[in-house]
Amino acid sequence: TNAEYMQNYSLVRQVIMIQNALETEQDSQRWEYYARALHSYYISEKLYDQALELDGRIHERVNSAISAALLAETQLAMDKNAEVVELLSKLPADKTNVVTESLEGIALARLGEKDAALKHADLAKPADDASPGVVYCVARLQAATGNVQQAVALLTRCFEQIPPSQLDGFKTHAKAVPEFASLAAVPEFQQALQTRSKVKESSCSGGSSCAGCPMRGQCSKEQAK
Repeated sequence: TNAEYMQNYSLVRQVIMIQNALETEQDSQRWEYYARALHSYYISEKLYDQALELDGRIHERVNSAISAALLAETQLAMDKNAEVVELLSKLPADKTNVVTESLEGIALARLGEKDAALKHADLAKPADDASPGVVYCVARLQAATGNVQQAVALLTRCFEQIPPSQLDGFKTHAKAVPEFASLAAVPEFQQALQTRSKVKESSCSGGSSCAGCPMRGQCSKEQAK
């Protein structure tokens, strides 16, 4: 009768089903979809050892800039900075992007190689239509290389683009990661943490539309369509 227990029970059942599906799924796109869903669960629960093993499998199978970034993000969370540099420095040019450049720069900064990190900061520029995740990653690199004003400006831009239902999670992460934690006493950083989302969400699920709603097909609005 405890709704929270039932919700967690249902979620863990889904996780187990996905774990089993990964061992038998033959369709590459479906396998990657399942794997990335499982990655998100592991990261949300801070199960980094499981995430690291899974992300290694994903990158071995997919071998893209996105899969490299997933693995590197987990390695950074585990403070495996040298491994991040080893992974991302070997990527061919056609499998690098703003995120991989930023993550490698962050790892280099953590290793004390500031000049090398600055070179990545010069290369990693988010496009005008870049997603909030990309902007956030570049903001971390700017913070890591000491460019506080640029870091804060990008962080503010990121927060404005994130749906309200996800904003607290991003802000909690920003308070915890070393790149931003070092700015805790900086007034501009504290002001950035007060940024509100400019994204409108539907009232039923917190999403911007029915397309991504987990209750799609079950609510009266979608059934009416």
